[in-house]
Amino acid sequence: MTSRAVGRWLLAGPAGTAAFLLAAEILRGPRTRRYLFTRVERRLRERLADPPVPPPWRARDRERTLLALGALRSLDRTLARGTLSPHVLRAIVRLWGRAGLVPNRATRSGRRFARHHGAPPPWFLVLAPTQACNLRCPDCYAEAGADVHLPWPVLDRVLAEARERWDARLVVLSGGEPLLYRSEGHDVLDLVARHRRFLYLMFTNGTLITPDVAHRLGKLGNLTPAISVEGGEGTTDRRRGAGTFRQIEQAMAHLRAHGVPFGISVTVTRDNVDEVLSESFLDLFFEQQGAFYGFLFHYMPIGRRPNLDRMLTPAERVELWRRSWDVVERRGIFLFDFWNSGPVVQGCLAAGREGGYLYIDWNGDVFPCVFVPYRGANVIEAFARGESLDDVWEAPLFSRLRGWQRSYGYGAPAPTRDGDWLRPCPMRDHHVELQGLLQDLPASASPLLDPELSTALDAFGAQLATLTTPIWREHYLSDNGRSYSRRRSSRSLSR
Repeated sequence: MTSRAVGRWLLAGPAGTAAFLLAAEILRGPRTRRYLFTRVERRLRERLADPPVPPPWRARDRERTLLALGALRSLDRTLARGTLSPHVLRAIVRLWGRAGLVPNRATRSGRRFARHHGAPPPWFLVLAPTQACNLRCPDCYAEAGADVHLPWPVLDRVLAEARERWDARLVVLSGGEPLLYRSEGHDVLDLVARHRRFLYLMFTNGTLITPDVAHRLGKLGNLTPAISVEGGEGTTDRRRGAGTFRQIEQAMAHLRAHGVPFGISVTVTRDNVDEVLSESFLDLFFEQQGAFYGFLFHYMPIGRRPNLDRMLTPAERVELWRRSWDVVERRGIFLFDFWNSGPVVQGCLAAGREGGYLYIDWNGDVFPCVFVPYRGANVIEAFARGESLDDVWEAPLFSRLRGWQRSYGYGAPAPTRDGDWLRPCPMRDHHVELQGLLQDLPASASPLLDPELSTALDAFGAQLATLTTPIWREHYLSDNGRSYSRRRSSRSLSR
């Protein structure tokens, strides 16, 4: 056994738990935290200035370092405000520490999976346990609203197998509204309590986060809500309903009171692209409300009454790439763009690739991605046949998409000239190729997609390529891009 393997074994056991608890106590002390964070920041800035990797990887390494700095600053701000409870801090340090230091491909379950399937297992799952929702957003991608819930025994088994077979680390809860899930007397927080070894990220509209819910979340310690906003009060209420923004503000106050870290999730459209990432927007959510992180999702015209006119143009998407990295670099905010951050994660995360995920909805249908409306399998049907999540992972659609990911540069020794990870998405950016992968797979047919959308996506991908290919080859492969901002960050860690 190598020294690295011994270290991972120790971290996975009681010694690791003790070490993580000690680290949490160190972070609680202002002086020790300042000492530690200052030195970590210095090391990260040294890496930012001179990434210790070959040129094809340097721009990507720089972006990963910027995100690490953003996470460090977000944690520092939250601890300085006193809005992170000791119990939650201990859970975060323990679970994130193990997830980061002991990758699931290196565990016994991960190695066993790789021996049998020829590739490491997925790192996380996205679950939409219910289609029910108390809002009626006009163009919801999930077409939420119907009172449909994934049966509790199925949901429970999915998580048990994800842990046992894959040693998955993260469960993302979506919907519908996850807090409306009900089955056999259980709600979604019962699931979180039963499967405590996972980290949970819950995308929620926030309106159901009462003081009691926030109290339960604080006691659990292993779930962070990402609350959906569209911009400020006017923009959010126009899409989500009058009074929604005030309810969101109340939810954030409840979470702060119970020491629960939260973030925001934004669907970026042509209507709000200028407002999102404006200084007033950033001040509102990250300074005043204390959001820990932010996720950007570009509007995908699927689901309820899709509207192609709301989809970002290729030029707007490229400009959003520049602006989002400027924000991360200049303001020290952890901000992840599901499409534009493709280089950070080496392209598309769908179809259960290593580091990636599969998406399971309220009917048990399994999709490669939340935004790819083609069914590859169904867990209820698979379990009834005596199969497991491993068999679901092997479904032809998912296997073909993982093959496409490899052909597009994932897993290569270095980024490739034609594998532009600024265009990582087979659905939005390579729709012609996706249609080819779907040939002779009748189970993948979906009523959510129509010819008009297919034509629009074909044109979008072709135009986007003309804009991002030069950036990919000059900024990333040649490492000619050093900074996204004209101004260096003057913000420092708390003193």
